[in-house]
Amino acid sequence: MKTNYKNIGFTILGIMIIYITIATYLLYSDYSSTLQKTIKTSDYYAMHKAEQIASYVDVSFANASTLSEVLASAKKRLDYNLLPFAEDCMKNFIIENDNVSSITVTWEFSAVCPNWTKPYGRLVEKSFMHDGLPNLLRDTVDLDGEYVSENYFQLKNGAVHVLFTNPYNNNAEYISKNSSRICYTIDTRIMLDGVFIGMISIEHTIDDLYDMLKSMPLDYAGRPFIVANNGKIFGHSNSKYDNTLFLDAYYGVDRNNELIKCLSDGIVGSTEYADSTHLTLIPIYVRDNGRPWTLVSEVGTTRIFRQSIIKVSQFFILTFFGLAAIVLFTLIFVKRNTSPLKNIQDVIRKIDLGEYDKIHLLESADDEIQECYDTVNTLALKISKTSEFANSMGQGDLNIQYNPENPNALDIALLNMQKNLVKAQYEEENRKKENEKLSWSQNGLAQLGEYLRMNNTDISEFAYNVVSFLVKYLDSLQGGLFVTVQEGETKYLNLEAAYAFDRKKQLEGRVEFGESLVGRCAIEKKSIFLTDVPDGYLYITSGLGENKPKCILLVPLVFEDEVHGVIEIASLNMIEKYQQQFLENVAERIASTISNIKKNINSAELLEKFRQQSDALAIRQREVEQSIKNIDKSRNEVSLKEYEIDAIIDVLSQDCIIMRYDTDGRVTDIRDLTLEQTGYKPSEILGHYLKEILAMTKNDMENFDIFWNEIIQGVKQTRKFTRGETLYRETFSLISDEKGRPYKVISVAVPIKKTVTKN
Repeated sequence: MKTNYKNIGFTILGIMIIYITIATYLLYSDYSSTLQKTIKTSDYYAMHKAEQIASYVDVSFANASTLSEVLASAKKRLDYNLLPFAEDCMKNFIIENDNVSSITVTWEFSAVCPNWTKPYGRLVEKSFMHDGLPNLLRDTVDLDGEYVSENYFQLKNGAVHVLFTNPYNNNAEYISKNSSRICYTIDTRIMLDGVFIGMISIEHTIDDLYDMLKSMPLDYAGRPFIVANNGKIFGHSNSKYDNTLFLDAYYGVDRNNELIKCLSDGIVGSTEYADSTHLTLIPIYVRDNGRPWTLVSEVGTTRIFRQSIIKVSQFFILTFFGLAAIVLFTLIFVKRNTSPLKNIQDVIRKIDLGEYDKIHLLESADDEIQECYDTVNTLALKISKTSEFANSMGQGDLNIQYNPENPNALDIALLNMQKNLVKAQYEEENRKKENEKLSWSQNGLAQLGEYLRMNNTDISEFAYNVVSFLVKYLDSLQGGLFVTVQEGETKYLNLEAAYAFDRKKQLEGRVEFGESLVGRCAIEKKSIFLTDVPDGYLYITSGLGENKPKCILLVPLVFEDEVHGVIEIASLNMIEKYQQQFLENVAERIASTISNIKKNINSAELLEKFRQQSDALAIRQREVEQSIKNIDKSRNEVSLKEYEIDAIIDVLSQDCIIMRYDTDGRVTDIRDLTLEQTGYKPSEILGHYLKEILAMTKNDMENFDIFWNEIIQGVKQTRKFTRGETLYRETFSLISDEKGRPYKVISVAVPIKKTVTKN
């Protein structure tokens, strides 16, 4: 009896030791596995998010560069009349971009003011949304001297092409109350023919970046935030860390200065902080930014440990009741039969080893023993199904069906995990598709840009290069590019190039505006997409014979509200929406290039005409040089006569008052002898209007204006006035230039008699 109880005691002690050992092993194994998986998953999503943020900012750079090119082109086309166009561009840009809080264009004053010759001075225009409408503010700075502004000065002196500022707190009134006050700015210089003429500053709120950070699907307290290249944090889940230095918020984390090197060099790094946090640093590579931003993924290891305890506890809560039943069964019936205990121990051992396929249902003729067997059998089957379900999900089969009759906490947790994993997989597939589309569009734009940047002088060759590239890139089989031709008052579309079945075709085709689908597309300035192609409209010839296209896409080439052509693409495959958007996005750039090619061709023709005129002018110049020699001779003779006239005037000035005026009646010259007679000082007469000197009343001024207008029309006028004791008669005469235009007026006042003053 004592031996049996002793054996039972040792058995219970052994079971407890095994239970604790298994619990410790499972806890450590689950914690270690979950931690590594969480860190790996967190790093994966963080890297993906860093690429997404970089792509988002790169799009902003592309928008700034495009706007810079548009304004430079406008300056070249409109010269000093570009401001209305620039202001419209700014307002349209701020309306169409919700993530932009303001856009500022800073012009060199000499670029917008034709009379400004100083090397400094700026005109600043800022556009922003207020009460749902675009607003525009204008100011001038540096008119009296250059102020060395960091960003503007770097761009002006060519140190960099674009600048990307770190986030800053903006308290401007135009920031919406529902938006973040933290902003960052992209600065791009405006260049015209290699000369700096201004800068574009696009100010973004940080809201979109915050939304990207919040969308990371991390399970175990993965908290992403961004460290700018000045070391400051933004986007942290704990708002008190925002706008603080990373090394201050995580004091003591960088004992060996390894993280500082990661932040400055833009490399991936990781470390453990305070024995409860794992940090991974992933650089966000933004173009033209010397030191990149860094995305930091923070994983709390303490919470993962707690989650592991909960999961292991749930598992052992289930097994505890089975073990308790086994122990109870052993205590009561150990004397009767030890075989059931061995069978039960064998089942538990197989459960522990995961050998579920080797477990056989236990049966006994004894009802009480069979009840215990049934409990063990049920537990074994349930754990087996649960384990099979968990293993299937671990191997990637997320669609496996699992319907427990009486689900416990572990079953519910696994089912929730399945739902979350399926959702994450679906979201990841969608993100991957969207990124592929975005990458496809960006690659296409970059490749097409090579054709657009070529020094094209042959519009046919350019048209063929563009249409052949688009047909191949859109995986179509046929396409054509129609170019607008202007002949006097007549305008039509000419098929400049066509591409079909990977070979160049020389075709001729003229389409009037409004005629057929091509002409309708041009006159409406809207894209046309047909999926039900009319019979006989178009057939695609290939190695498989002639086939009716599945769809046709026509896109107008519009630049500055003028149609420069139409692109027509026919395909046996359906052209997707993102492919249509890509073609519509590049249409304006193609139209702009066509416009420039036409201008280059016209310029070449004008240059040849100018050369011919230059030859004729050279002959004419030799004739003019001979005429100049004759004129110089005559001029010398005229100069001698002028000396004689001045001498005569000096003699007359001894008794007469002689004055010269411009055509507006302002005194331009008066002789010194005349000044002595009038008693005026030079500053009181020279540069003053005659009617001001005479101190006329309003009525006298009106009569004087009539008097003066008749003089300018060539009518000789006289008037009398008294100066001191002498009465004068003044005669006004108009002097015209060599072309008969009024040049100046001269007056001679001759003394008539002495007046008598009455006392």
